[in-house]
Amino acid sequence: MKSVLTGKLCLTSLKPCNLGKCTKEEVLEYFENTYDLDETIFSALKDESSFYLCPDRLRLPLIFYYCHPSVVYINKLLIAGLIKEQVNPRFETLFETGVDEMSWDDTENYRMGGSFNWPRLLECVEYRRKVRAIVRKVIQETPLELPVTVDNPWWAIFMGLEHERIHLETSSVLIRQMPIHLLQRPPSWKYASSNIGQCICLSLTS
Repeated sequence: MKSVLTGKLCLTSLKPCNLGKCTKEEVLEYFENTYDLDETIFSALKDESSFYLCPDRLRLPLIFYYCHPSVVYINKLLIAGLIKEQVNPRFETLFETGVDEMSWDDTENYRMGGSFNWPRLLECVEYRRKVRAIVRKVIQETPLELPVTVDNPWWAIFMGLEHERIHLETSSVLIRQMPIHLLQRPPSWKYASSNIGQCICLSLTS
């Protein structure tokens, strides 16, 4: 589904930024790469209905993982004082926190067959689009003081970046658990070789 993209399809990852000598241009490029990679993974879903399925009963529907990383950027930037206003308070609460297996978790009813209504995919795509623009602006307009340490407001940006990259693994694993008929290969995606090569057998002798 190319409609989930707010940027471009991307299959190549950049190296992490050096927090001691990175430039704004490098951080911006790394952000765009991170955001594009995450959305590209979700382009493997054939249609909108797949976003509301739970591949794993201990996790939330895929729509959560599509929107969650962008919410984290906003919440972290607010705490760091790099932005002053929320984008969508409802989203920034709903998509902020993942599952907790304790019985108090409000999403448990949904995961066990309840009827919680998640926002429409189009709303989530537009939210990600707005967040992309905001993060780009913050990177471009905020003075960069090096090195970036935990006491530096830029730390919030890098927390958002690496958090989203963690979810590249989370989301790809969940999508692999989906029924194959609900998936499609993203353009230019290369499947791993099915040639496992020759088995090398070692014999132990006493």
